[in-house]
Amino acid sequence: MADRIQLRRDTATNWASVNPILADGEIGFEHDTGQFKIGDGTTTYTALPYNGMHGPQGDPGPQGPEGPPGPATAWGNIPGTLTDQTDLQSALVAKAPKASPAFTGDASFAGAISEGVYTLSGNAPTLDPSLGTVQLHVLTGPTTYSDAMLSGQYLTLMIDDGAGELVTWPSLTWVNNGGSAPTLSLTDYTVIALWKAGTTLFGALLGDGS
Repeated sequence: MADRIQLRRDTATNWASVNPILADGEIGFEHDTGQFKIGDGTTTYTALPYNGMHGPQGDPGPQGPEGPPGPATAWGNIPGTLTDQTDLQSALVAKAPKASPAFTGDASFAGAISEGVYTLSGNAPTLDPSLGTVQLHVLTGPTTYSDAMLSGQYLTLMIDDGAGELVTWPSLTWVNNGGSAPTLSLTDYTVIALWKAGTTLFGALLGDGS
């Protein structure tokens, strides 16, 4: 003779909390998930498999369209000092400063290098590449140059002498022009390359001249 089975219903949470043993063939329905289990008379509810209604998961659908970009991120303030941010300090320690960087390895530049151009004035100017590595000077009288260059520095000096002014050079070694200081042009710039190696200042006449 067949047994009369009652259809029982509750939430999934309550079913799991009470965890009853459903009679053989008795249905326990979860009305919040839409799933059900069928008892076997010996197994607790949580150990029973779900039946019907939900089949196996299908294949993933196509990717949806890309959403709009999010808002731009604003820079904030980091409390404390730079040395307090150890990870940031480590990342910055190998970076070259913007002012007077020192490179110990090979440096590669993909674009042009712009040198500073500086105009000297007066009759007793100092040769200092930190002012600019291309320097112009219009002579207005007898002129004496002084040396402020460091080892490894260089500059290009362009002298405009329209009156044959007397020029006194600092101690230097001329590598061309017969080892002598050049005679300045009265009509064009006289262009001279200057560089220092160790404590010795060297000079070379560039282009035409004597």
